[in-house]
Amino acid sequence: MSLESFLEALTEDPDEVDVADFVEASGLLPEELIVFARAWFGFTVENQRWIIATMAELAEDSSELDFSAVFRMCLRDKDEEVLEKAIEGLWEDEDRAIIPGLIQVLHSDKSPQVRAVAAVALGKFPALVQEGKLLAKDGDSILESLMTILKDPAQPSEVIRRSLEAVAPFNTPDIRRLVTTAYKGDDLLLKCSSIYAMGRTGEVS
Repeated sequence: MSLESFLEALTEDPDEVDVADFVEASGLLPEELIVFARAWFGFTVENQRWIIATMAELAEDSSELDFSAVFRMCLRDKDEEVLEKAIEGLWEDEDRAIIPGLIQVLHSDKSPQVRAVAAVALGKFPALVQEGKLLAKDGDSILESLMTILKDPAQPSEVIRRSLEAVAPFNTPDIRRLVTTAYKGDDLLLKCSSIYAMGRTGEVS
């Protein structure tokens, strides 16, 4: 089956598409992504949700399948379910190219759940910066983004917790202070996040 045939099947009768056929959308080249995108925007939202969820599940089960091009495209999707699955699908993607998109979602007007997922996804990059595997300016962007969230008490608790966990490897004095404050506070969930953050900073309360 070709990519075009796969997309045609998704358009005409998605219920008849076998999950094995999703291999046609793996490792898409730029010109193939254009073909996919044209079809994608013609799918119903329900179909889009099913497709992206299936891709995320398949990618988690097999390292040989690479739907990262589709996941990256969907970082700009308006539907929150599609967006959340796309972010989850990029869990192992360490390419700096996805950082701006994740930061944009974190500071968007999306639901706290989706924004928290974006914070979790950003959490893999600080350690890479510390190891010299990413540019310093990438680290600065991530640090500033997460600290902006943490310094705003009006932010949803879930977003604050995930941002605290994500920023921990930078281990600055301000971060250590925030972790300690969270640990000594009365919010049990935030306290749990502070303990997790301590493990990522190497600090012990």
